[in-house]
Amino acid sequence: APGPSRKELSPMLNPPPPSFQRAPAPGCSYAPFEPLHVPAIGHTLEDGFVSSLPRSRTQPHPFAAHDVAEADWTRFLGDLKRAGAGSLKDRIVMNVAPVAMNFGRLPGLLASMVCEDSARDLMLKKQGPVLELIHYWNEYFFYRHSMEVVLTKDPYDDYSRR
Repeated sequence: APGPSRKELSPMLNPPPPSFQRAPAPGCSYAPFEPLHVPAIGHTLEDGFVSSLPRSRTQPHPFAAHDVAEADWTRFLGDLKRAGAGSLKDRIVMNVAPVAMNFGRLPGLLASMVCEDSARDLMLKKQGPVLELIHYWNEYFFYRHSMEVVLTKDPYDDYSRR
């Protein structure tokens, strides 16, 4: 299936990542795997995440069984870091991490944040570009590879234990 048109995508993804144009490999097993946690480098999204593939007890790495190359993953994390940067006044301290999960082809997106009520509206407003980016990557790449990426403050919350 061809990737999205430039008009469908956020300006954050213009030009679209090459990953969006690549069809999933038919010979991959797309086998289920346990959720993987990606540690944050700092306390803000702009600090980014460890750019290597997430650690897994499954060997070979589950991403190989889902046709997700290291270049796909590093591009995603780079896009996530750029989306989280914003302007100096828009930077909000958070400790979040993406969790790669296998959910077959079920759509969905969850961003679980633990916030104080007074800061919640402001945080949600600032997360818009990050959540939008994760949505696009899930829609145009990860779902097609039988995976889903979610952003969660606690990698051990109920969502990641499904």
